[in-house]
Amino acid sequence: MKRKAAEVRARIEQGAPARDARVKVGGFAAHWCATALAASARKDSTKENYATIVRAHLVPGSFGELTLDRLQPSDVEALIVAKRAAGKSPATVRLIYTVLRAVLDTAVLRGARSRAWVADQR
Repeated sequence: MKRKAAEVRARIEQGAPARDARVKVGGFAAHWCATALAASARKDSTKENYATIVRAHLVPGSFGELTLDRLQPSDVEALIVAKRAAGKSPATVRLIYTVLRAVLDTAVLRGARSRAWVADQR
């Protein structure tokens, strides 16, 4: 119990939320499309492409059902492996990763995650 309290205190001192939000990845990604992506200075064609990636790859299936607080690097790796195994092109897999990274970066900025370690993955 003392260890958990120390972890929470350390997160708060670092400016992070006490714990990550229990929001589903798919739900947060869809919300990201409607808010952060829509407000961004990206070209309209890029916004449409990113929104398609969210709808097709991040919202549906078991990945979209994961909660932000339970999302692990191994989940991202499994998503990438599954997309490659499904025959997605390297460019599409890279784009899925890029969009996911933007979604999780926004989650950190909004306090829904303590850090977007997906930036450390490749």
